[in-house]
Amino acid sequence: MRCLTSWLLDAFTGLRHTDGSSLVRLHGPRGTIDRGGPITFAMADAAGGWIDVNRVERLAAQDGISLRTGCFRNPGAGEAAHGLTREQLRPWFGRSTPVPVEDLREGLRVAHDRVPAAVRVSVSLATNFSDVYRLVGFLQHFLDAAVPAVEVPRVPFARSPEGASCPPGPTAA
Repeated sequence: MRCLTSWLLDAFTGLRHTDGSSLVRLHGPRGTIDRGGPITFAMADAAGGWIDVNRVERLAAQDGISLRTGCFRNPGAGEAAHGLTREQLRPWFGRSTPVPVEDLREGLRVAHDRVPAAVRVSVSLATNFSDVYRLVGFLQHFLDAAVPAVEVPRVPFARSPEGASCPPGPTAA
């Protein structure tokens, strides 16, 4: 698991738009020290806008890739990870009626171009190199594309190249 997690983290770091900006914005450790198999991240398009996690999940499912999306389980963690301030969040709380999560997410996206949600993939005992390779191939479709233009072809991804393997050791960082 550590080998696959390390390879995936390194591959995520290499997913960059032509201007050098990162497609994947990791939440949590950048290496395999002090981390388990789950990797949580957000994605930004070529213009710097956040890519909707629901769209990522829907396109991944169409291609047979399993991942999870949504809010962080710890209240406030998603907001902190996305740099939302107390002042930006204050209008959404203390109301006489609860705000539906969809309204909160859309309101924060419109007002601040941020949503307290992320994509999570989990590397486990059942995960193999072909799985992580296919995930990276899927994410490559988002490179240098504006959010509305992102579509994933309905052609299955190829298997990992012959002889492809994990790096020799864990990444420390």
